[in-house]
Parts: sequence; C-alpha cells; structure tokens
Amino acid sequence: MKKGFLRLKKGILPSVRNLLFRQGVVPMTFYHLLLKIGLGRLKKKARFGQSESLLKPFFLSFEDVDWSRTRAYSIGSTAGQVYVNLKGREPGGIVRPGSEYEEVRESIIEELKNLKEEDTNRAVVKEIYRKEELYTGPHVKEAPDIVFLPRDLEIAAFGEYEFASHRVLDPSRGVSGSHRMDGLLMMKGKRIRKGASVEGAEIIDLAPSILHFLDLPVPEEMDGKVLESAFVDRAFEKAPVRYVREGALSFQPQDVYTETEEEELKERLRSLNYLK
Repeated sequence: MKKGFLRLKKGILPSVRNLLFRQGVVPMTFYHLLLKIGLGRLKKKARFGQSESLLKPFFLSFEDVDWSRTRAYSIGSTAGQVYVNLKGREPGGIVRPGSEYEEVRESIIEELKNLKEEDTNRAVVKEIYRKEELYTGPHVKEAPDIVFLPRDLEIAAFGEYEFASHRVLDPSRGVSGSHRMDGLLMMKGKRIRKGASVEGAEIIDLAPSILHFLDLPVPEEMDGKVLESAFVDRAFEKAPVRYVREGALSFQPQDVYTETEEEELKERLRSLNYLK
C-alpha cells in the first residue's frame, strides 16, 4: 500500500478505517493491550484474525481495497507470499498476463531487496523466489507469484489478518518463536543403518521413505525419493523399493480411520483452531 501496488476504496468508511489504521488503531494494538492486562485468551473468543472476526467492522480489511486499482496484495504466514492481481485468475484482476505481469512482479522484487530495518539498516529479506522456481504441476498458476524468506527467519510474515499492523515491522508479542527451514531427521529400526549420516534430505523425501520402511509401494507420481543411504544394504536386497502407478492404489475411508478415531482427530484439530 505504501508503494502504491495496493489501493483503497474511496468513501467515508474506508477513509475512516484508513485514518485509524495510520494512527495505529489496528488488530495487533488491540491484541497487545489484551496481553498487557492479562486477557490474551479473549483473542480466541473475539475470533481475532479471522475473516469473520467480530472486530472486522472496526479495522481496515480487504473489503476496503479497491481491486480495480490494485496490482498486488499479500497474505500468508512465516514466508512472505505476494500475489499479483492477475486478470483471468483473480476475481477483480487488472494486471494483464505477459509483460505487464512480469513488470509488476519485478518491481515488487526490487522493493523487497531494498527493504531495510529502520534501526539497523539491515536487509529484511534474504531469499526471493518467483513461483516457477519453487513449484511445478497443474496448480502452479494458483501459487503465490512471489515467495520470500525474511533474514534467517528472525522476522516472520504475519498472516492472521489482512491489515494486522500499521508498521512494516512490528515487535513480536505473545509469540515466542516460529519455524526455521532446517529440520531434524531421525530414523530407527532393524532396516536402518546404525550411525548413518543422510545428506541432502528434504521434507518431501519423508513420505516415500516411510512407505518403503513399512514395506508399502511408493506411487510413481509422488514427489521426493526414498532415502536409501539410511537403510542397510541387505534390506534392499531382500526388499527393494516397489513403485506403483497412483491409480493402482485403492482403499476405502474405513480402511484409514474408524469413526471413533476420526472424531478424536477432529476434536484435536478443533482444539488447535484448525476446525470449527
């Protein structure tokens, strides 16, 4: 919005909300106040940060955006996700595919490269990717047009609300940590090589490796690879990796969870706010 890629509607309510936004009357200010007086738990009751939040009428939101003049918007968490308001893809898209799309995207990338912390002048963004550098498959067009990682993930993109804060960078309150890109891989079992060091493993390698570990076939279309260096050689001699066409696999819902197990899973997801 500061750089003109996103524009707001004209009118009394959008103007009032924008004025309040610029003065710091934003959801995060409200939440920080609740934390300060020990009422942070009310965040859940007020459905703070959700599209149907009870607080939405009072704060600037995507309903105040003039999509007919907006070229890009951002929504997501941890990693920055920027979407071009592309004609033919977005409901109110205005940016034409081709050279205009590339021009908007490259302009945003340059702005991200130049984004600095005010107090240290350090770069905020460390890695920037165009979507085709990360994703493949039939749904690439729906992916964010730009994905960026803040410096060492010391800074996280905030995805709870459209205009959560009036600052580009806001101190973290109520959140003690976030995700990192490096993971920890541990494997144990009779077929696993003791003390093995597995190099170059990626998260997409876990599913095929687990399937093979359970002596199940691996769908040919599945991303990732079996981490063969983690298995003892004789395990592959006796039971090499079996691949099957995905269409050859079939199972019924009851083969996965019983009704009781499914309800337990749903209850856990509700407790984490993933289900309502």
